[in-house]
Amino acid sequence: MNVVRLGRIDRVALFGGSWLTAELCRRLVGGPLSAKLFTGPRHLDGAVDGAGTTLRKVVEGLGLPYTSTDDINREPALLDYLTESTLGLALGAAWVFQPELAARFNGRLLDFMGIPLHQYRGGAHYCWMILQRSRRGACHLQVIHGG
Repeated sequence: MNVVRLGRIDRVALFGGSWLTAELCRRLVGGPLSAKLFTGPRHLDGAVDGAGTTLRKVVEGLGLPYTSTDDINREPALLDYLTESTLGLALGAAWVFQPELAARFNGRLLDFMGIPLHQYRGGAHYCWMILQRSRRGACHLQVIHGG
C-alpha cells in the first residue's frame, strides 16, 4: 500500500457537480479551509436533490465562490486560486485533467471514486455493478496524475 502525504492544506478546489459535491460545499463553508468550486455548465444547472435545487442555487446561497468552465485545463481562475498548499478534490468532474495541470497540485489532486476498486475499474462501473446485482459501495481516493 502506498502512503500519500498531503502536508499542510489551506484551501480546497472542488471539481464536479452532484448531490455529493453540493453536500461537501455545505460542509466546507464556514470551516477552517478556504474553498472554491470549479464545475462545468451542465453540472452547475443540474439538480442536486429531489426538489430540483440546482448546484448553482446551493453555492450562491452559501456564498461559495465558483467558476463554470468547459475546459479546466485552460481556466485562468484555477491558476489564480492555486497555492502550494491547495488540495484538489474531483467528484465526477466533467474534464480530463492534463498532466501539466495535475503536476501543479504536487500530488494533491485527488479523484473520489464511489465504486469498489480494483474490481470495477474502467468505464461503466455502475452499469456493471447493476448487471452483477452488486450492492457493494466504496469510498476511494486516488491521486490524479493527468492524461
